[in-house]
Amino acid sequence: MTIEDLVLYMTTLGVKCNRWDTNVVTSFYDQIHRKSGFTEKQAALALKLVNRYSGQLTTLLGQDIQQYLDCPQYKFPHRSVNTIKSLSMIDYPMYGRAIKVEFPYREDTLALIRKSRESLDFAHWDGEHKAWIFSVSEDNLTFLNRLVEQEAFVCDQEVQSYMSQISTILQDFEQHVPTLVFDQGMPQYKNVSPALPRLQATTVLEAVFESRRAGIYAWDETINHQLDNQFINPITREFLNLDPGESFHVNSETVDMSSLTDIVKHLSPCLFVIPGSNELETTQCAYDFLKQAGFADEEMSVMFRLPSDRHQQFNQFVRTQNLNSPITDATKIVFISCKLPKTVVKSNMKFNCIINLGFESAHYTTKAFIRNHENLVNFSKKPAQMEINWPQHG
Repeated sequence: MTIEDLVLYMTTLGVKCNRWDTNVVTSFYDQIHRKSGFTEKQAALALKLVNRYSGQLTTLLGQDIQQYLDCPQYKFPHRSVNTIKSLSMIDYPMYGRAIKVEFPYREDTLALIRKSRESLDFAHWDGEHKAWIFSVSEDNLTFLNRLVEQEAFVCDQEVQSYMSQISTILQDFEQHVPTLVFDQGMPQYKNVSPALPRLQATTVLEAVFESRRAGIYAWDETINHQLDNQFINPITREFLNLDPGESFHVNSETVDMSSLTDIVKHLSPCLFVIPGSNELETTQCAYDFLKQAGFADEEMSVMFRLPSDRHQQFNQFVRTQNLNSPITDATKIVFISCKLPKTVVKSNMKFNCIINLGFESAHYTTKAFIRNHENLVNFSKKPAQMEINWPQHG
C-alpha cells in the first residue's frame, strides 16, 4: 500500500484530524486525484501525517499499517519544483501564436494575474502545459512587460522582439499612435499607414467623424481647441469624447432627437432599432427627424412589417412613404424591430453607428448583433431601460 493510498483513506474513511492537518490532507487528496506526484518536501510531510494518524488508520482499515510506514512506497514519481521564470512563444490552437508564461508557484504573482485578467484580452491557465497562456495583443504585452521588469522573467527572442516594440512605442507614444492633427490650416492624419485613404474632410468636425470611421480616435490639442471654439451640439461633443466601444445614453425625456443630427449624418449608414411596443409612433418620430436632417425617402429602408389585422396603419405608413424598398448601395438608414432580419445580415452592410430607441420585445439575435457594436447610442428615457439580459456563453 502506497503513501498516496493511505492519504486517500484518511479522507474517505473519515480520519479525525486537527484543522491545519485537514487542510493539508484535502490539498493532497486533490493533487493525488490529478495524478500529480509529491515534491520531496510534500512526500516527507505526507509520511509524517500518516504516521501521526496511524492508530486511527489501523483501526479503520482493520490491519496494521506500520509495515507501509517503515518502508514507504509512492504511487507517483517525486516531481521537482519548477524554478523557471520564462516567457516563450508557442503555437497554440486557440490563438495561433501565444505567449507561454511559466513560473514557480507564488501567490502574489498569481494574484496580480487574476486581478488584471478583466483588462486583458485572453489569459488562462493551461493544465496540460502547466503554464499561463496569453494571446499576443498590445494589452497583454504591456502587462507582461511590467511583469518581466518586476519579476526578472527570461524571454525568448520572439517575445523580446515584441517587448522591445512595445517599449519603443510607450517611450515615444505620440510618434506612433494614429492621430488627427491640424497642420498648415488643414486637418490631417499623422502616424498612419500609407494604405489608409487620404483624409477628404476640410472642416474640423467633419474630419473628426471621418477619422472615427477610419478607426482613428485620437486628436491633438489644436483639434481640441478648434472643437471648443466652434458651435457644436453638446451631445455631439460628449459623444466624440467617448471611446467608440462605449455605449452612449441620451435621455429622450430632456433632449430632442434632433441632437443626434451630427452623429447620424456623419456616421451613416446607420441602424435604427425600434422598440416592439410602440412601432408606429417611434418610427414616425425617427422618420420626421431624418427628413429634417436631410435624408431622402429612397435612402431609408424599413426592414420589418407587422400583422395587418392589428397594425394596418403602420404598414400603410411604410408604403406611403416608400420606405419598403430593399437595401441598396444608396441606403443610409435601416430600421429594424424585435428580430434581426436575415436580409440585413446578408446585405453585409457595415453600420457606422446604431441608434437604439428601445429594446422592448427585442429578439436575442438583435441584442447579440449590437452587443459590441461601435458607436452605439441609446436614446431612451432612463439608463435602466438599456439594461439587457445578454445570452450567456461558455
